[in-house]
Amino acid sequence: MMRLVELWTAVRLKLRFVVVVLNDACDGMEYHTLSTHGVDPKYSLCDWPEFADVARSLGVRAYTVRNLGELECLREELAEVEGPILIDIKADSAVDIAAARQSRHAD
Repeated sequence: MMRLVELWTAVRLKLRFVVVVLNDACDGMEYHTLSTHGVDPKYSLCDWPEFADVARSLGVRAYTVRNLGELECLREELAEVEGPILIDIKADSAVDIAAARQSRHAD
């Protein structure tokens, strides 16, 4: 949230890059720390605005992705877009990505 305003700079300067937000709608580290200690993780949940909507209001081409199929559909369009792009990928806050990675590497 603190850096979204920089998208306006990118629009003004016509910079071409992609920002990917892995959006779990919470402070992920806090969520998993609270869960690990038996505390209700609801205290880590954040009621963020829709990042894609905020980006669009600044003139950025923006997309919301809820599954791999939607992400795949963006492949061709991303190659053609001029200027900054934001992709807001909705993620499940209950999934501990670090633990999943450790589990895969242990196999």
